[in-house]
Amino acid sequence: MLEREKSFLQQERNRYRKVIRKIGQLKKENQEIKNRIEAIINLKKKKGHNIKVLDDVLLAVPLGKIYLTRLELSNSMVTIVGFAVDYENVAIFLKKLESTGDLFKEVNLQYTKQKNVKGYNLVEFRIWIKY
Repeated sequence: MLEREKSFLQQERNRYRKVIRKIGQLKKENQEIKNRIEAIINLKKKKGHNIKVLDDVLLAVPLGKIYLTRLELSNSMVTIVGFAVDYENVAIFLKKLESTGDLFKEVNLQYTKQKNVKGYNLVEFRIWIKY
């Protein structure tokens, strides 16, 4: 009788261990799904914000005076590389970016340098913006 009880209890214990392992797997899968949902929600929130950032950058470009060659958004940073017809237009572009209100937290000119491109003396520049 004791042997049968012991065997039964062992079987029950093994069955509960399987259930506990399955519960652990389900909890892990549940957390992964929650993380994915949170990532999707954050991307959707940022999507509208990123469009506003791009819009404000493009609206600040002096038409016919500045030519952007690279515009990159990543981790709340915008990197802008381009050419201007002169240093004055780079300054105008910077002032327009700085005057966008509370959207841009920091606007920094990384470098400018005179460069001859296809016979034209242009000013190459790089700006990064923290938003």
